[in-house]
Parts: sequence; structure tokens; C-alpha cells
Amino acid sequence: MSLFKSLIIGGSSLLPIKILKAISPTSLYLPYHHLVSNEKVPHIDQLYPYKNVQQFKKDLEYLLKHFTPIDIQELFYCIKEHKPFPKNSFLLTFDDGLKEIHEVVAPILLEKKIPAIFFINTAYIDNRKLFYRFKISLLIGELLRNSSSLEYLKIFANSLECDIPASETIISKLKNIQQVDENILDKIATAIGFSFENYLQEIQPFLTTAQIQLLIKKGFYIGGHSVTHPYYPSLTLDKQVKETTDCLDTLVENFDLKYRLFAFPHSDKKITQSFFNNINSKQVEVFFGIQNQKIEENNRVLQRFNAERPNISLQKQIKSIMLYNWVLSLLGKNNISRIP
Repeated sequence: MSLFKSLIIGGSSLLPIKILKAISPTSLYLPYHHLVSNEKVPHIDQLYPYKNVQQFKKDLEYLLKHFTPIDIQELFYCIKEHKPFPKNSFLLTFDDGLKEIHEVVAPILLEKKIPAIFFINTAYIDNRKLFYRFKISLLIGELLRNSSSLEYLKIFANSLECDIPASETIISKLKNIQQVDENILDKIATAIGFSFENYLQEIQPFLTTAQIQLLIKKGFYIGGHSVTHPYYPSLTLDKQVKETTDCLDTLVENFDLKYRLFAFPHSDKKITQSFFNNINSKQVEVFFGIQNQKIEENNRVLQRFNAERPNISLQKQIKSIMLYNWVLSLLGKNNISRIP
């Protein structure tokens, strides 16, 4: 963490929320998560931390005390009519379409009457395929359980072309594998006797069609998160557009959606203006990025912030976001402009 951000977090904790609300340039706060779980989730554990149910409920209590959930139809109206969002409002979003959305998150949100958008990768609906990053997490878990076996380490090292079969080196190599090299992960799994297919069918990490239909019936909104969750800057512009429109077309057709919402996989930081110029004809109501509540006046992009870090409460995080964006506004650095 940079010294600047450390100072922001420390300084914001000393300021009352009332003062931060008054100076914040943000009206609508957009915390995002992937999952909430009390259980160990092997396909996630080696990638990023996540909050348990108690932590999540505590965050929601803080949000409801100081902010008001926005109705998603009102969100559409504000964007379409170029109206400001209601002051001190919030909207929860969840990426990747994981089963914990149905099993854990949705019941809590329904109880507290909080709306949300769930962003789905269409290739993984009904657990037809396992996301390559989840394969990395599973393989790291297997490696750590067998790190005392030199033979085991050598299997990984040979596949990854590591000179020294040390677990730290292997883990670093695994985490740097890109989707285009997913076959390396499959090769390692076969060599150590681990079946991604069996894991996929036994654990069923993703939402099913029936679960998505039920979420919609209960009033939640569904958005696209691309077909296969690629890193967009590694794709040609045509492939970026195709990943986006194919995903949205599938969701609209399969679930009879009357709207199109899209959250960029991984990050939107390197998405060019050319992408939006090529996609606007598809009438996407709202895009969602992850650039910490910065303002993007064009392209109908709302910027979210990561709220699932268990080592920091939402109270501390949202207060730091308020102060951070205020400082950036003073410096003229709180607005996003895309390269052509």
C-alpha cells in the first residue's frame, strides 16, 4: 500500500461520517464482492480473501445505518435522464456467478431488503466449465498439501519449466499463468491425478440456470461479466466486443431480461474508448468498473470498490474512499478519461 493511501485510511478514521458525507464528491457508493462464506473454498482460497457471514452482516448494518439502497430502476432512470443519483445511496454487486450468491448472500439480502446485481460468466453457468484461475487455486492447494514430496514438486517444476523445484517458485509461476496457457494447468492436474472435472461436478462452484431464475424471481438483477472471464487488454478489440455482446445476448435470451448490465472481468483500467464506440449500439444500460469510485462522465460506466477484504471493515473502507476521492477531486485527478 502506498504512503498516500495509508495516510488517507488513517486520516479518514479520525473524521466523523457526517463530515465525510458533506465533502465527498460521490453520491452512489458501489461496494463489490465475489462471495461470502464461513467455509473454506478451495478454488478461491489461494486467490483472494473473502468475508464470513458475520463480517458481511456487520458491513450491511453499517451501510443501512448511514446510507440508503438505491432501487435499480431508479438507477436506470438517473443514467438515462442524466440526473444525479440520490445522495448517500449504495448498490451492492457480486462478480463471477458463484453458488454462494444463491446459498449465502441472497437470503441475507432478502432479509434486509437490499437489492443487488449479480454478474455472470455465461460459459460457467450450470458448471459446464471451470475458470482457469480456480484451477490455479486448486493446484496450489494440492501443492501445499504435498510440499514435502520432492517427486510431487518435480512434476510441477517440469511442467512450469522451473530450474529449482521449490514450492515458493512454483506458486509464483502458477499465479502468473494466463488463460491462453490453461493447458499447462490441465497437464499438471493429469500428472498428479487431480480431476478438475470431478471437482466441478462434485462441488458445483457456479450458479445453475434454475438458481439464476430463482434469483431473478426474487427481485435481483443479473448482469454480464463476459463469456469466459478473459483479461480484456490481452484480446483484440473485436474479441473484447464479442466476449461482451455474446455474454449479454445469452443472458437476455435465456432469462428474458429487459435490460443489459455489464461488469468488466479483472479490470476496466486499460479498456479504450474504441471499445465503447463499438459497443454503444448494443444499448447497455450501465457498465461497471473497479476504479475506486472515480467519476467517468462518458460511456455510462460506474466505478466500484472492493469491499470483501476481511482485514478491513466496510466502515473504515468507505470512509477512506470518501476522503480519497475528495483529495483526488482537489487535485483534479478524480475523473477518468479513456485513451482512444
